[in-house]
Amino acid sequence: MRVLSIRNLTKLLCGLTLVSFLMPPQGAWSNSVENIWLEGINRFRVLMETSEDQPLPSAEVVIPPPLEPAIHPEASLSSLLVDPGHGGIDFGTKEKKIYEKTINLAVSLLLAEELRKQQIGQVYLTRDSDVAVSLQERSRKAKEKKADLFVSIHVNAVRHKRDRSASGPRVYHLSRHALSSNYERNWSCHDKKNTSRNVGEAEANTTMEIEGHLSSENLEMPSLPRRMELVTQGDSLAHEIAGALRVGIPARSVPVLQANFFVLRCTDAPTVLVEIGFLTNSIEAKKLQDPQYQKRLAVSLASGIKNYLSEKAAPTIPAAPDSLVKVPQDSLPGSDSR
Repeated sequence: MRVLSIRNLTKLLCGLTLVSFLMPPQGAWSNSVENIWLEGINRFRVLMETSEDQPLPSAEVVIPPPLEPAIHPEASLSSLLVDPGHGGIDFGTKEKKIYEKTINLAVSLLLAEELRKQQIGQVYLTRDSDVAVSLQERSRKAKEKKADLFVSIHVNAVRHKRDRSASGPRVYHLSRHALSSNYERNWSCHDKKNTSRNVGEAEANTTMEIEGHLSSENLEMPSLPRRMELVTQGDSLAHEIAGALRVGIPARSVPVLQANFFVLRCTDAPTVLVEIGFLTNSIEAKKLQDPQYQKRLAVSLASGIKNYLSEKAAPTIPAAPDSLVKVPQDSLPGSDSR
């Protein structure tokens, strides 16, 4: 016979594939359970010892036969769309003849190459050369390719000289404001109203107009239930990418922010927009033009995507039938056995 803390008991039972253990309600005794006594190998008699001289409730725990380990596919998806922001006549932000559109494309091409190397899934780009692509075309292509993920690459900038020390990546996902019932009245996928402005928790003073141009074609916004899924999934994807960038660049911190950018709210797939650095920071501008640094960014981004997919593919333990754990009610202090 041996004694285990409740925490260690949980670890032990999980290791033995017992997936459900019912404790008597806390109101059944005046003090918290301190120890649990176990006897046996496949069938345990459990006694819960209280901190004072209380009757000892018991429970019989039957460990089911070992389950065959679940086989999970490699972290993969059917398709992923990489979106190099801006392009063509839309150069994005500009600093001393350095164009954002050029850096966006260089990093996106490297990211696509890295994802293909890892065989994560079919990888597409919204553009693979210096051409203009409307915002609707970008979001529509995600639907056309049935993209499981959409990753938009941009370079950041500040408006005021006093903020030129700002540096480092930022990762944006769809704002939780998208879950409000009046969201569609305030935001649109049809025109340029509010598309070049960052709102909510995002840092408006450090974000330039990153939206590009719009076509006259209409695009429907995902429904509210779908937006609920996209907010949750986008948040998870953003945090995985931010964590990978923090390690891979490395960076002291990589903020995860919420925004209502066009591609975030109008793309029917989990979407993030990654600002890979600040062109208005002279030191960072040099790094962003360095092919080796661009490669490091691409590898880190791919790692974050792979981590997100691995997290989604992680095995979950199903709930076990309650019959596995039997707690005689008449053995509990204060219970009514009638």
